[in-house]
Amino acid sequence: MIRNNLLSGCAVGAIGAMGLAATPVFAAGTTAGTVITNEVTVDYSVGGINQNDVTASTEVTVDRKVDLTVDATSDTSVTPGASSQAVGFVVTNL
Repeated sequence: MIRNNLLSGCAVGAIGAMGLAATPVFAAGTTAGTVITNEVTVDYSVGGINQNDVTASTEVTVDRKVDLTVDATSDTSVTPGASSQAVGFVVTNL
């Protein structure tokens, strides 16, 4: 999972609010621990007057992909208001 800082998130949000398309980032095949740079530039005009481009970037570290499933082992019946009821499930790391 790649986490962006607030500045990058705000810039991407500004692009979406202006109706512009952003290019998605895919890290598939990138080794965990690799540092990559995420950069965004906003080019816009107000009332037909071009504004200065706004550019923001941040470095992020690619994390390991966690791919798992969670399945209930059986249905669990409880009485409303009951506490400490056991629920069985199996977590499988794919």
